[in-house]
Amino acid sequence: MKYKHYTDEQIDYIREIAKGRTRQDITDLFNEKFNQNRTVKGIANILHRHKIRTGMQGYNTQFKKGNGAWNKGLKREEYLTKDQIEKSKETQFKKGQVSPRRKDLGAERINEFGFIEVKTEQPDTWKLKHRHIWEEEHGEIPYRHVIIFKDGDKTNCELYNLMMVYQNAVTTVGMRKALTEYPEINEAIYNLTELEVKTNVRKRNEEAIK
Repeated sequence: MKYKHYTDEQIDYIREIAKGRTRQDITDLFNEKFNQNRTVKGIANILHRHKIRTGMQGYNTQFKKGNGAWNKGLKREEYLTKDQIEKSKETQFKKGQVSPRRKDLGAERINEFGFIEVKTEQPDTWKLKHRHIWEEEHGEIPYRHVIIFKDGDKTNCELYNLMMVYQNAVTTVGMRKALTEYPEINEAIYNLTELEVKTNVRKRNEEAIK
């Protein structure tokens, strides 16, 4: 399989946004910024190849087989002073205690690219709000499809403003600069472009097997 090249800028971007995000969200943000059609698998390979940690995968955060903590089997009194033990008690979370910095489920934030993210799991799992809302209503988003905003406003995550579109159609619409200020017209443009793109793909596939 031919390797798809990533520029240094693209890899730096992935490294910058990876923390606390799912692979799907990283892929969506990447494709949005660079007008690309990369897959989750492709982005996952980049994460692995460049040792980029999201904080959600457990990558490089586990002890390797055969390794152990240096203080394994020791009591705290054997490697900490009395003062250190007392200080650790002061900063230690008690059972059932929650960090005051932890956001509640459903909390929202706007990321550096203007998208709203919503907290979906503790302790620190965030998803793009427009994808989350769509999946809550319609289920999992199919492969090579993305959710777009009909009016172009990334913060308008109302269901009526969201639309699932084939990724290649989004790329084509962007290249043509075909969008307008009218959501209804944009919806029609995406639908027609998706039909055109899928028809062309089907024709190429039919010609390839002749």
